[in-house]
Amino acid sequence: RNTTTIAGSLIRTTDTNAWGIFAEGGPSSETVVSADGVTIVGPGLPDTIGAGVGAELAGADITDISINLANSIIRGVSTPLSTKPGGAGKIMVSSAYSDYDPSRNSNGGGNASINETNISNVGDARFVDAAGGDYHLQPGSPLIDMGDPTTSQGLDLDGSALVTDGNADGAARRDLGAFELQPAGSPGQPSGGTAPVDRPAPVDRQAPLVSGFRATPAVFTHRTRFR
Repeated sequence: RNTTTIAGSLIRTTDTNAWGIFAEGGPSSETVVSADGVTIVGPGLPDTIGAGVGAELAGADITDISINLANSIIRGVSTPLSTKPGGAGKIMVSSAYSDYDPSRNSNGGGNASINETNISNVGDARFVDAAGGDYHLQPGSPLIDMGDPTTSQGLDLDGSALVTDGNADGAARRDLGAFELQPAGSPGQPSGGTAPVDRPAPVDRQAPLVSGFRATPAVFTHRTRFR
């Protein structure tokens, strides 16, 4: 119930009948899952779902239930997005600036819906080593700088800067998924431009401090301002 936020996360499922993200309602309060910057990876088996909203307890699901997915990647599942109608509230998955095969979505109809904007389906995401469990994006991946251009700054799953100019086109923009490709030479980034090998040093966010000040003359008029 209420709101659950998932950000900068890698979710892996390993068997059939698995859901990466599942939201179900309750009788007294709206259920919202906000998933931003998530890489969901399935085992490539039947009956696997990336993100879905269900109403298995239809009698109790009388409130709205929704998942808001953004800046995310879904791979290795039979159904990227799924909705099952039930109860009296709205059942909805909304997805924006994300990459998966939307033709394999499953919408139950009725009071259930799937809403999508700016969805791509590039096929090969060009992970560094998917077989070995490394889901960083390689340089040249079509998912670099493809995220929501209004995304604010923050940190990815590695603790690295969330919005960088990964494709070197002169404009910093969010990548899709849990990991942001760091420009070559940045902290934790080898010169070859591959995935970070170490967690970067913490960013200094201390506000600038003035250690000394002198003014000549030292007498000022009323409401003098210093910038």
